Amino acid sequence: MSSPRTQSRPWPPGGLPDVAALASALLDGEGRVLWWSAGAATLFGFTADSTAGHDVRAAFPYGADQVALTEALARAAEGQVWTGLVSVAEVAGPPMMCRFEPITGPDGERVLMTAARAADGTPFADHGDALFNAATLIGSTLDLGQTARETVAVAVPGFADAAAVFVLERLFEGDDAPGCEIDGAVLVRRLASAHTGTDPDDWSSGLPGDEVVVHRAATPYARCVATAAPVLFDRLDEHAAEQLSAGVGGFCAVPLRARGLVLGYAVFARSLVGFDDRDVALAQEIAARAAVCIDNARLYRLERRTARTLRDALLPSEPDAPPGLRIAHRYLPASGRSQVGGDWYDMIPLPDDRMALVIGDAMGHDTQAAAAMVQLRTAAHTLADLDMAPEEVLRRLDGMAQRLADAHLATCLFAVCDPAAGTADLACAGHVPPLLAHPDGRTERVTLPSGMPLGVGGARFDTRRVPVPPGATLVLCTDGLVERRGRDIDTGIEALRRTLAAPRRSLEATCEALMRTLVRRRDTDDVTLLLARFG
Repeated sequence: MSSPRTQSRPWPPGGLPDVAALASALLDGEGRVLWWSAGAATLFGFTADSTAGHDVRAAFPYGADQVALTEALARAAEGQVWTGLVSVAEVAGPPMMCRFEPITGPDGERVLMTAARAADGTPFADHGDALFNAATLIGSTLDLGQTARETVAVAVPGFADAAAVFVLERLFEGDDAPGCEIDGAVLVRRLASAHTGTDPDDWSSGLPGDEVVVHRAATPYARCVATAAPVLFDRLDEHAAEQLSAGVGGFCAVPLRARGLVLGYAVFARSLVGFDDRDVALAQEIAARAAVCIDNARLYRLERRTARTLRDALLPSEPDAPPGLRIAHRYLPASGRSQVGGDWYDMIPLPDDRMALVIGDAMGHDTQAAAAMVQLRTAAHTLADLDMAPEEVLRRLDGMAQRLADAHLATCLFAVCDPAAGTADLACAGHVPPLLAHPDGRTERVTLPSGMPLGVGGARFDTRRVPVPPGATLVLCTDGLVERRGRDIDTGIEALRRTLAAPRRSLEATCEALMRTLVRRRDTDDVTLLLARFG
């Protein structure tokens, strides 16, 4: 066994009989698996799902030198690089050449492990830096373009003289199963490219990012996608050859494959020498890492698009308010990653010139929260149409929330406004209390039996009738307006009251003043505001 080394050194040159077994994994400080490459799955015989969270030592073949592995992990935890042969039982095959290297990532200290069979006693070639960069630099965001740019930056110039990343155009259309087009041709979008030439602008202008290209079935690119296997070739396609004057001698197209789908391909090019088997193995490792990150970005785009579609489709229309009642409202989605949430509101005309107002917040900021919001909002509208009392509406919504597939909790405030009588009947399920703003600038917090959030079960809801004089405004909102990090809800409500106490303004001007004063665009919760002025 080799002695541990206290600094990174290049792997010595040598052959690699089993190039398919080139493996890499990202570990935590205790040796538990955080990321497991496709090559690791091939070499060790365990999938990424089966190894996630488990001690990497358990993945090694029968009879593996556990003392050496423990020492390697300990050295890496101390900030040192360990390189050496790990023996295994004779029946398990030849020893394994391993490297454990400490790295620092955005989420703390990690260990990068690279490994291969050492059938002829020689380690694999100097590809450690590229594997390290692929594991640590690709996938810093959930942005497709950024991930592609990180991928070509890892490959160029250390591994290739040029590189480009293409994804199937169906990814941009939201298709869950991207694949080949008619007659085997593929429609792809170039996300990023890089080149080591003296004038990179010539390369990027000839092969611009975000360009859509069709590859016929006979091209190496279409074959790479169709077979989900690397393709080596030595000539550019006609489209690229017409646009680039640079001469390139060797090409390697590698599929971007994740979760059973081929998402596109990466192509690497060299000007002087071609790609050998070891290079192909490394290209596959880079592509495998990129593919997982691209697929994460794809799924994120789909989830956000779905949630936004649900949210936008179900925001209320503008019904005619009954005589003696004016309505104004605002909705601002969350500014976080998802930009979706569970806020909803509605305005439902009722018999006898009354109007029901409902405002709620299904907990969460994802597609599940949006789906829960859709179901609760639809149910609330239906129950309001039946002219039920507010407490009965909340009681039935509570039962429905308990039956949702993900048992979502939600807060809700339901009000029935009767402008002719000058009253509002209100019931609350754990929601932000309403305010009443009088024409003379006075404000008051309407005290209601708060009730428990919808979905808790067994809660009792009560209705309170509140007199609303002519010119007064009933103010309903979600907690995103009055609560945020560094400001509790009571402080936010007082700020809301101060803004409402300003000289009398139109409803629309009041909405604008409240949103401008109380909301910061970087807030991570969605905000809903609903105003109803009597008289």
